[in-house]
Amino acid sequence: MNNLFTYGTLSIPDIMKTVTGKTFRSVDACLNDFQCFLIKAKKFPGIIPSKGHYTEGKVHFDIDDDTLARLHYFEDEFYDCREVFPLLDNGFQVKALAYVIPSQHRNYLSSQRWNEADFVSKYLPEYLVKTSALMEKFNYSGG
Repeated sequence: MNNLFTYGTLSIPDIMKTVTGKTFRSVDACLNDFQCFLIKAKKFPGIIPSKGHYTEGKVHFDIDDDTLARLHYFEDEFYDCREVFPLLDNGFQVKALAYVIPSQHRNYLSSQRWNEADFVSKYLPEYLVKTSALMEKFNYSGG
């Protein structure tokens, strides 16, 4: 079982449930030395290592391998899934996986910050429909 640090669309409970089909115990967390920006021409963000900055998000606990396969299918192929060490809201640090933009794809990022409230108010219903359709393809293909 793995923990997963999320910082964008997967931090929104309805999207996480649509992608995984499950609800996980999660807590607010902060990932130091990473910065979060929107992907160019997209409605979702990516994170990159950046000393002295931090990214707020959530840690979801006990992600099983089947769920991880669903998450890998959902995430764009330009992300790397790598180990990070976010700080939980209770002050403890945990090991978790996170989807990170590797240095060779840094140019995919805009200079615009991710704003969850803006995303939810403008795009959430449409995004949920598209995400549901994408995950149906995963289900149909046998995952």
